[in-house]
Amino acid sequence: MLKSVKKLLINFILMFLTFGFCIVLFEIIMNVVSPESSGYFTLIPKTTITMLPDSSIFPGIHGASVFKTNKYGIRGREITAMDTLKILTVGGSTTECLYLDQSETWQTLLENKMNENIFQKKVWVGNIGKSGLTSFDNFIQLKFSFSNLPKIDVLMVMVGINDMLAFIAKDKKNAFIHDNEIIRDSIVPKVFARYPKSGALSIIKNSRLYRLVRNVYVQIKFNDVIQNDSGKVYNKWRANKKKSKRIIDHPPDLRVGLDEYEKNIDSIITIMTNRVKKIIFLSQASIWRSDLTKYEINLLWMGGKGDYQKTPGQEYYSVNVLGHCIELFNNKLKEICLRRNVELIDICQNIPKDTSAFYDDVHFNENGARILANLLFSQIKNIHYSK
Repeated sequence: MLKSVKKLLINFILMFLTFGFCIVLFEIIMNVVSPESSGYFTLIPKTTITMLPDSSIFPGIHGASVFKTNKYGIRGREITAMDTLKILTVGGSTTECLYLDQSETWQTLLENKMNENIFQKKVWVGNIGKSGLTSFDNFIQLKFSFSNLPKIDVLMVMVGINDMLAFIAKDKKNAFIHDNEIIRDSIVPKVFARYPKSGALSIIKNSRLYRLVRNVYVQIKFNDVIQNDSGKVYNKWRANKKKSKRIIDHPPDLRVGLDEYEKNIDSIITIMTNRVKKIIFLSQASIWRSDLTKYEINLLWMGGKGDYQKTPGQEYYSVNVLGHCIELFNNKLKEICLRRNVELIDICQNIPKDTSAFYDDVHFNENGARILANLLFSQIKNIHYSK
């Protein structure tokens, strides 16, 4: 009996050592054959996801949509030695363009337009926009991840909507965070799909095997969610708004929110001024206007208080109030850019406030992305980029 137990124990130890050896060998082989950059990545590198957006949910979007990232975790094509002007776009979901096909995002359309018409430079336009990111999140994003990215000439930032929505949802101070622990534990996991792990399990979580398994799981899960519901979560959010217990028709006090927004924009400008040749901010456009049709009103879902995306029956601000609030944030951005001598392109006056450009409150459909790309090209084609 004792010999049997001893033999079993020896076999278990040998199996454990063999398993450990295989993992170590896998890590060595992967790092030699397919080395990865360590650091902070907003999106998972070298990922391809296919979505099937329902055009009845997303008016102005048709057919399947491919979302693809390059080796830097940037939505866009791989960078080549021929690319002499590199533009990186940063922001939330209006930058991300999740449901638009790779060929239909305003970044790809801008890149194509510039390469067709500017012959002295080969232009690359990349995208690290991510749904829900505020200007403070973008500050953290750029602070931590920029060293992982290729040399960028122009930083283009579209901000405002998530700051405004987050502030009016909470209706209270949303602190400008300096606490490194809060940033590490709360902000970094929100902003980055991949980042260096710390703590007791850091060796496991930073391993190639763990990241490979996690990336496969995330991609399968994301594909499953997107393809199964075709964006049907929007129906839920719109239904939540229809069940609103009250529509608030007077604006909240935005002074604290605007002050925080100013700090965040100033911080982005300060850390990026010497890292890129030019910074360009874009104002936030929306569909919000006083004479929306019933069809257009039924497409809206933003502007609630509390956790309105999950919980029906919350209070919502009226379209007029939302339009007023985003105008205040856009005006604050104009003030900051003027004070800091930074380029601002005000896109609001040139994008139609209807479903010819938007599929909901603020997100661009295929034609909206084309309009924006053409507008940006007309504004930046003659900008002098060298310092």
